[in-house]
Amino acid sequence: MNPKTKIGLVLFQLAVAIGWAVGVVWFYFMVASVGEPVSTMAVLSYWARLLVGPVLLLVGSLSLIPEGRHQRSMSAVAFIGSLAIVFQALRAIAPAVGESYQRGSYAFAVLLVGIVGVSILSAVTGYTLYRDVRLPNGAGGLA
Repeated sequence: MNPKTKIGLVLFQLAVAIGWAVGVVWFYFMVASVGEPVSTMAVLSYWARLLVGPVLLLVGSLSLIPEGRHQRSMSAVAFIGSLAIVFQALRAIAPAVGESYQRGSYAFAVLLVGIVGVSILSAVTGYTLYRDVRLPNGAGGLA
């Protein structure tokens, strides 16, 4: 793979990770301002679980920029993070698409489908980067 293409894919994954994390944090503050939680630990564990995918994608993508020993494992971390984001998007957004389509809010439905599409495209780029990273000479395993 061309190094410029690789950097472009990594930057796309970074943009998805940062955008998803900002969206989760923004939604947390929006929901937290409405009412008081029953259990602070339950609320924090729920929102921390939503941030696992973006954090894995962010850490994995950032470690792919410089050439190093752990690129193969970090590309796997980025791919797992992108799969977590796809799972979260399908779980949270897919039901909202049907509801907004039934209410006649087509623009909002298209926006939600676009978010799911970008998350799926991030998983595809994660797999592409994982497949492209080669093991160093002399290392065992599949290359």
